Amino acid sequence: MALVTMGTLTVVNVLATTAKFMTSTWARLERIERISKEERAFATAYNKAVRSYSAEVENIGMKFRAMMEYGDKSAMSALLGSSDGQMSFKRLVDALDTADIILEKIERATEALIAEIERSGNLGSLGIIPLLFTAERDHRRAQNVAEDAAARIEERREDVVKWFGQFSSLLEAFRRAPSTNPRPLPFPVAAAHSDGAIIVTASTGSLRHVSSWPSHLQSPAGDTHRNHLRTSSAIQLSFYDTPFSVNIEPAVANDVFKTITTSTPDGYSVAIKAMADRWVDDSLNDHGVPSLAGAQTSVIRKLQGVVGTELAIGASESTNSDMPTAEALRYAHLAELSSTIEKAVLREDNQKFSIAFCGMVKAGKSLFLNALMGSMILPSDELPSTAWPCRVRHVRGQTLPRLKVDAPYFQRAIIRLRMRKYGALMKDYRPPTDNDLFSALLDDDMSEETEEQEHGVNSLTEINQMREIYLKWVDLHPETKRNLLRFEESSFLIADSASGREHIVDLLAQINDVVRLCQRFNVPLSSTKNTWFPLLEVDFEALHGESTEGTFEFIDLPGVGEYDSNLHSFEDLVRLVASEVNAVVPIVSFKEVSKDDWRQQLPDIVQSAIGRPPELVLCTHLDQVVRDRVEEQAASVAKTFWPKSNDANHRVIGCSSKMGFSARSVLQLSRNSKPNFRDIWAKGSVEYDCAEKVLGTHNPEATFNDLTYDTWLCAVTNQLIRSRLPTAIKRLVTDMVLTSHQRALIEEGTQLQSQLHKAISHQHRVLLKMYRSAEEREEAYSRFTLAKAQYQQVLDEWESSTASKQVSSISKFQNGFKALEAQGLASVRSIIDAAEKHHRARYEAETADGDLVFPDVVTAEVFLQHVQNDLSRALSLLKRKFVNFVRELANRSRAEHFASLKTRIQGFLAEDAPALKEEIIAELSERGAGVESLAISSMRRKAMQSIVMRHNATSAYRSIQELIAKPLLKLRPFDFFQERLVGIDQVESEADDDERPQGIEDLGFMLRAPIAVLATVPWLFGSVVWPFLKYSEKFVLKRDMLVSELKERIISPFFDALREESRQTLDKMMTTSSELARSAVQDALANEEEHFASERLQHGGQTPEAIARAVNLMLNLHAAEAALGRLQEYLRGLSL
Repeated sequence: MALVTMGTLTVVNVLATTAKFMTSTWARLERIERISKEERAFATAYNKAVRSYSAEVENIGMKFRAMMEYGDKSAMSALLGSSDGQMSFKRLVDALDTADIILEKIERATEALIAEIERSGNLGSLGIIPLLFTAERDHRRAQNVAEDAAARIEERREDVVKWFGQFSSLLEAFRRAPSTNPRPLPFPVAAAHSDGAIIVTASTGSLRHVSSWPSHLQSPAGDTHRNHLRTSSAIQLSFYDTPFSVNIEPAVANDVFKTITTSTPDGYSVAIKAMADRWVDDSLNDHGVPSLAGAQTSVIRKLQGVVGTELAIGASESTNSDMPTAEALRYAHLAELSSTIEKAVLREDNQKFSIAFCGMVKAGKSLFLNALMGSMILPSDELPSTAWPCRVRHVRGQTLPRLKVDAPYFQRAIIRLRMRKYGALMKDYRPPTDNDLFSALLDDDMSEETEEQEHGVNSLTEINQMREIYLKWVDLHPETKRNLLRFEESSFLIADSASGREHIVDLLAQINDVVRLCQRFNVPLSSTKNTWFPLLEVDFEALHGESTEGTFEFIDLPGVGEYDSNLHSFEDLVRLVASEVNAVVPIVSFKEVSKDDWRQQLPDIVQSAIGRPPELVLCTHLDQVVRDRVEEQAASVAKTFWPKSNDANHRVIGCSSKMGFSARSVLQLSRNSKPNFRDIWAKGSVEYDCAEKVLGTHNPEATFNDLTYDTWLCAVTNQLIRSRLPTAIKRLVTDMVLTSHQRALIEEGTQLQSQLHKAISHQHRVLLKMYRSAEEREEAYSRFTLAKAQYQQVLDEWESSTASKQVSSISKFQNGFKALEAQGLASVRSIIDAAEKHHRARYEAETADGDLVFPDVVTAEVFLQHVQNDLSRALSLLKRKFVNFVRELANRSRAEHFASLKTRIQGFLAEDAPALKEEIIAELSERGAGVESLAISSMRRKAMQSIVMRHNATSAYRSIQELIAKPLLKLRPFDFFQERLVGIDQVESEADDDERPQGIEDLGFMLRAPIAVLATVPWLFGSVVWPFLKYSEKFVLKRDMLVSELKERIISPFFDALREESRQTLDKMMTTSSELARSAVQDALANEEEHFASERLQHGGQTPEAIARAVNLMLNLHAAEAALGRLQEYLRGLSL
């Protein structure tokens, strides 16, 4: 015994020594990490100082050039003829020359440093060891150098600002002084180069060269050249003073106006795009997500003001005059742009990050969240599983957890349950025996009351109904049964909130049981659109010490199959939640990796919900898998979710939530000293798992008493590390945050670029309308008329070619359905064979040729229920496969429709109306991007058409602004447009029924749960359905008859419904794709026609102020589009 104890102590001490060494090493590594962070901060500050210095020098240099070239020549000559002026000029030029030298040195030093890092980058596996001992010394030296360099840069920047201020003050003083005869300058002031650059020279140096005209465009000559230089400088000055809010004077704007309307591309648009690119580069501290997000948000905020001003002007004009429809639609598109901007700004301001966890039942979703919170609040382990989504929000410093629920929603469900009284019926119910079952038939016409009649059960049908209720009741958790009885009390009201762990656990159990009972007994729940998910606010213990910003929220979803027996309903739920969160993370238990059920369902559910594979997968129950097999099983999970990737293993995070939770709890008890042994050694407690792992099961108390505090602490810390829970949490709150933030920025930037491109196209038409004479307009209209006829010819030829493609799709559909029917019938026979084999083995029953023999009716019903369940699962799997087949077939048909028309247009009409052609191709690309884009385009088009048809020209703009300009803050895009369309129909009651938009339902199960109602497996089995033959106390069922009945009652109706809706979906997809592809061309032609009509109605010329407003808007739209494009390049190039 003593030897065993000594052996245990030796192992524990070895582990403790190892843990102590690891702890010491980790402390040094953490020190290196902290040093690295500090050095990055120094580098960022230095980088910022250099950028500020460079920007200040460029800004002052540009102003200096403008003063020399366009300022008061008399005052400048007088100033530079004075000794004070010459001294001030020399100091300023010296400061600018010094800036040139310093910036060049910094550039060379940076390149040398990069080369040195690249040369010494391969340290090898042991190369990090010296860093553990030299990092601190090198860090202090680097810190001193960085601080000194930053200080010197700031001094130089202040010199430039100071000497420019002095020179500007002197020049202003000379400008205000009485006029004198200027003396000739002692040196040349400025020279204009052919490429548009201006170099100011002096006896001591020169200003840096900055081009004001794009080098790849032909520069104007002579007086026109000087006008362009003046205009370019004015645009530059305005952009650098107020980026993306350029506001040049009417006289300058007129030069831009003439160039923009006569040249493609024009120099000014190209120049301001280059300025925007440079602004982006100067604004970035680095190319990380936070820096890129800050720059993109800055651009969007500046754009918000520009667009808002234009919309306000449009609203004012629409009240004073009859606005043409084309102009109203232009403002409507700007309103959409404003809505997208507002949504992006709100998202960035809120800084809310949310993850939804989904997986199979008992995969460990709730336990992981409990470990994150540090408290067993969500149902897990032996408690009934989660049946309803719950949001869990991290509220730092919240001392008492709090739960808020939509009580009226659940109370309505409770009332429906209460009306059925299932709990009261089942409370004392005992299922009848076979004799009771058949005696009911014999006694059905007798006048005497039987025991069953006294309880209201007086027929075979009622007995069967009670038995069916009992079968749904019998395996419910005891706590769920008790809750049902509570719900049926007339005075019961569900609470709308709870505080404290015990009250929250009870309220969550009630919510989950309400949903579970409604689903079990087929009691309808209200639509999820009419409620919000419960919100649990708690301080996450696992996030203490983490540098987190914004709001963190996690959503605990029910397990697959727990929410609803229909898999597509669960898919709908995940899709609904996915529209509100930043990421969906599947959870797979290591215990279930070898099983097929999650492989057949979970990846498809996530793919369908978010439209792509997940970023990460969390694998729980790490402690229940052999360590040597962890990597192999993780690779298997990675291959399932990312089948086309050979390097996805790093996306799978393994952890033991239970062990990590237990170790954290023990560490909490061990903060100051070793805890009491009884506090950690209570089976079933959170702390027990970790204590057992550390102490073993043989004489654990003696082992515990022999351990020192340090040894105990190291051993528990080691268990926490081995659980990998801290690593998993860190990955989720760092990597996932950055990845989802990056994706959100890319999606928003892409959408804004597309909308800006449309706005630029509309604005170009506005400028053309202002510039063209009547003769030029009619000449352009003649060219458009010719192009319109050619486009119609293209459409006619394209429509003829699509007919054969539709025939091919229908043929593939029919072949797929035939294969489905054959598989369905084969499934019936194999299921009966398997059930019969199981039946014979369990009951040792004989089987006659072609007959199924049962000793009693109860055994027969068990057999039939077995067949029913297996058949339901088999048909659900077949249905899912076929639905995916139809979805893919419909998607390919959609893509082919749009691609074929784009190809024809791109290869035709190459020289005629290039702007119109570009607009059509862009619209085809947008509408054909995906199924959801198709739906949005369909509804958006109907909304626009409905408003234009039902309003006059002036009220059209107001209606569009009211119905479309609202920000898409809470609704998914297609929900938003659906709501807008409903509003139109409610207001405009005179609309024809045929014109009423159908919305999402037009596309069948492409955007909703497929066949959720029509193709379901009915529950047919009961003793009254099947004509049993009784032979000598045995019950016989003909096998062929069973197959025939199953085919007639289940297979045929199921497949008929599936075929009908699938065919409708395919037909609707092909029809909708054709209509929207054709309408992209027709709408563009109609809009162009409307623009010409609007231009003919325009009376009189345009004021200089109106021209300047239009030009400024055009320049700012170009700048914003270019800046977002630059940022998108950087964002897409990141590898996180």
